[in-house]
Amino acid sequence: MSSQDPNRLLFKEILPLVLDGEADENQRAFFHKQIGDCPNCRQLYEQENAIKQVIKTRVARQQPPRDLLPTIQQQIQYHFSVSKT
Repeated sequence: MSSQDPNRLLFKEILPLVLDGEADENQRAFFHKQIGDCPNCRQLYEQENAIKQVIKTRVARQQPPRDLLPTIQQQIQYHFSVSKT
């Protein structure tokens, strides 16, 4: 299947949704059919999934600073107050 194949292009659009658990039922059905029919798509999925798993397991999660949310809120309020004048 060529890289310009419409099914492959659609697969590339749907892949991140599937990996993030955000795909709807139709997208998941298309995804599963495509990885069954297209070895290149299956390989792309396996690569992307492996990358996602490495990131998930090796990148330390850090808590944001406690004052981050109030600081963002203050900046938003300031921005809107300045833009109104």
